[in-house]
Amino acid sequence: MEEYRIDVRPQIKAHSPVKVKFDVRMKGLNSLNVKEQMMSIDAFLIMNWFDPRLTWNKTLYNDTDKINLRGDKIWTPDIMLINRGNPVAKFHTELYISKVLVFNDGNAVWSNLVTLDVSCDLDVTWFPVDKQECSMKFGSWSYDRTQLSLVFLNKPNSTTGLKSDAFNIDSGEWVIEEFEAEETIVRFSCCPMPFSVISYTLSMSRVSLYYFMYILLPLVSLAFLFLLVFHIPADSGERMGFGVTILLSITVYLLVISEKLPEKSNDAPMLGICFITIFYILIFALMMAAGTTIFARRVTKPPEWLLNLTTKGCFKLNSDDLAARKVRPVMSKKFSCGHMRRGTVTESDFTLKSNGMLNGNGVIVNGNCHDEADRNAIHHRRPNTPKVFEQDNPMERTIEEMEDQYNDDWIKICRALDKKLFIFFLIVIILIPIIVTVSLDKTGLA
Repeated sequence: MEEYRIDVRPQIKAHSPVKVKFDVRMKGLNSLNVKEQMMSIDAFLIMNWFDPRLTWNKTLYNDTDKINLRGDKIWTPDIMLINRGNPVAKFHTELYISKVLVFNDGNAVWSNLVTLDVSCDLDVTWFPVDKQECSMKFGSWSYDRTQLSLVFLNKPNSTTGLKSDAFNIDSGEWVIEEFEAEETIVRFSCCPMPFSVISYTLSMSRVSLYYFMYILLPLVSLAFLFLLVFHIPADSGERMGFGVTILLSITVYLLVISEKLPEKSNDAPMLGICFITIFYILIFALMMAAGTTIFARRVTKPPEWLLNLTTKGCFKLNSDDLAARKVRPVMSKKFSCGHMRRGTVTESDFTLKSNGMLNGNGVIVNGNCHDEADRNAIHHRRPNTPKVFEQDNPMERTIEEMEDQYNDDWIKICRALDKKLFIFFLIVIILIPIIVTVSLDKTGLA
């Protein structure tokens, strides 16, 4: 060993490459970070080569047929992970800290248990029901193909031996489906010479139970729960507060999903597209609910076409809704030379007060039109009216009743619109995932 030089390749013939047999045996998958595009695994790296300078006659050394030597004391192949995710580069003798087992016939075996951080190009289109592939490429940093030939020690066949390995530990989030290997010749941009590279491709599928139970199902439930805003009465003060609270809850879940996805990706995540679209659809639904809330407070006469559409057209209410409408008898008076009658109040009736036909006591002075019986009848229909209104004129109370009647019409219109809006947005929320999935398939993103 005194004349042994660790910087000289072991070779039998001049200009012949050193044949290094290489094998990777997985111990377990630590993590697959989709956001960071990185995979971490524990694996045994096994290298075997022949060094003619490390041979001896075991009979001369008490039948010692093998010894253990430190990796920095003899020549060792600098096989490293090419697509490593760890930016801190280490020399192979610093990464592989175990000793080399050397046999008397010159064969050397170097086995190390290492943690590999692999940089992967992951597809997040179908998160969290995605399947991922990550390749590990091993090769020499210093020796090209003419100096070092990297071959399989034992070529793996799919997942054969992975599950039967006593050291193998299954990941709780991912299920390993395939483990394939391939020998390739690669030319790097830095060097014109070809290099011998072995690639291992790990195929796995995500166990998505966690995401369904704690993210997807609550998020979908909130989206459908939001639609109940159309069943809250339009004149209720809790309507808008309920809708805004649900939207804020959905925003929190969207933030949780965004933390699981990479900030820069060439793939559009289907889940993100679906829920962002649903989020803005719900914002539009809240705006529509706000519109019906505003209309439900109106006391002006609704358009005839809108009233007919809700009562006779495609928005027609059922008998229960019609029965719920508050019907108040209307007291109106057509004045003609002291004659008075009950009938329909027209817009001309509202001009009585503005034309100065009412005196300060609420009695019409232009004609014999004041009837105490009518006053008592109106008071009888409104038993909760304060006594202060007993001195009001009948026409003012008639105007109030007309406003109440018009408000009832608006409430009825808004109730019909709310029902149709509920059905419309329910269908939209169901169709959005289907439309997004079909569009991704057609564009080739899936």
